[in-house]
Amino acid sequence: MQVTRDKLEKLICNILEIDQINKLIKGQINRMVTEEGYNYQDIARSLLFAKEVYHFQFQPQYGIGIASYYMSDARKYFEKLKREKEHKKREGIKLRESLEMDRKMVMVVPQKHEPKKHKLYDMENF
Repeated sequence: MQVTRDKLEKLICNILEIDQINKLIKGQINRMVTEEGYNYQDIARSLLFAKEVYHFQFQPQYGIGIASYYMSDARKYFEKLKREKEHKKREGIKLRESLEMDRKMVMVVPQKHEPKKHKLYDMENF
């Protein structure tokens, strides 16, 4: 999933519970992208990581500068989530394949019964 600047700004507004980002936050985003070499997805993940995992309470007057400090941990965290998701997907495929092997169709051929022959009894011999 590609994170655009617009999506990042909406996420920041959501996390900081503000209507629009201020000049400070715009400057912090520009600094992180140009000077520190982060992309918008890295910034978004770092913010989510700080909020959801560390329960960091962002204050609008201080902006999002703290996100830089969580960047490496956030990358590791999201890579681990990705690996776990892929592992579960592979395990699901293996499980589905094993279930399909168990459910192989077996053709059952009914036994042929010879028609019952009626015996004739001679009543005189009884």
